[in-house]
Amino acid sequence: MTDHPVPDIEQGARVRISGTPRVRRVPGARIVCGDDVVLNSSWEGYHSAMPFPVTLIADRPGAQITIGARSRLHGCCIHAWSSVTLGQACLVAAGAQILDAHGHSAALEHARLRTRVQDRPAEIVIGDYCWIGLGALVLKGVHLGEGCIVGAGAVVMPGEYPPFSLVAGVPARVVRTVEASAVLPEDGLDDLLLRADVTRLDY
Repeated sequence: MTDHPVPDIEQGARVRISGTPRVRRVPGARIVCGDDVVLNSSWEGYHSAMPFPVTLIADRPGAQITIGARSRLHGCCIHAWSSVTLGQACLVAAGAQILDAHGHSAALEHARLRTRVQDRPAEIVIGDYCWIGLGALVLKGVHLGEGCIVGAGAVVMPGEYPPFSLVAGVPARVVRTVEASAVLPEDGLDDLLLRADVTRLDY
């Protein structure tokens, strides 16, 4: 992994790049990465297939993609006509796509006109500590609360999803939610290593 700057991305400190991401930003749009972000487009050392490199597209004036500090993106796509915001310490797995517009109208009533119109975007907000699973699709107008997990292959429809929820299925629904009081604090790593079947990850 290297920390070389990528054209068209406003990078914080220690942003690490593996492989070659695909980036498209038009004048007046922004793509912003916080400190210690990982953009991984290489299958080597990854635990699944990687169908495409990290792809970041902000192709409307005023569009913005914001990736919070310590987030890790692996072979996923984020496409913004308006705004996609990813909180801090998020994980986005290979094959996942986060799209704030459908491109064409998705209304069944518009079938005969669909090729002649485009829909309007709606912002996507993904809270801190979320994990978007392999091949998941997050559609426009989704607001995920802190600490959500989106299951592999899920299709997340527009709406508000409560913090610390497992969201899975097609269309996705909330399968389980835990109270914030049950969630370990960030300084609880040593305790977790003693109590659970996990090992330390130095990445």
